[in-house]
Amino acid sequence: MPDREKVIAGLEHCIGDNCSGDTWDECEYSRHGCIDALLEDALVLLKAQEPHVVTIADYENNPNVDRDGNLAVWRESRHFPGIAYHEDGWVVLNRDRVEGWFNSEAIRFWTSRPTDEQREAVKWE
Repeated sequence: MPDREKVIAGLEHCIGDNCSGDTWDECEYSRHGCIDALLEDALVLLKAQEPHVVTIADYENNPNVDRDGNLAVWRESRHFPGIAYHEDGWVVLNRDRVEGWFNSEAIRFWTSRPTDEQREAVKWE
């Protein structure tokens, strides 16, 4: 996964005339294929933001995970009559508890709120 801060710095540097100006060699990307490498890294970061079902990998090197291993996730459930806590919405999920939900037939967690089309496209385990 590309370094977010490096990509932001590269984008900020390339705005305006800096990309071809006197400070071109100060940019990290000037040594790595410049614009193409910067755009590839930015695309990877943007695609990583698309909603997907949470995995352990989402807890690794993620600045959104707090020091206790908690991550805000979107909970989707198959609704069972009489079980009030099975409502869709934002919850906090701890890394130590996420593995227990991977094989759940009733609840799954997403990295962000999915569209109806995204939810329908992913099969329940």
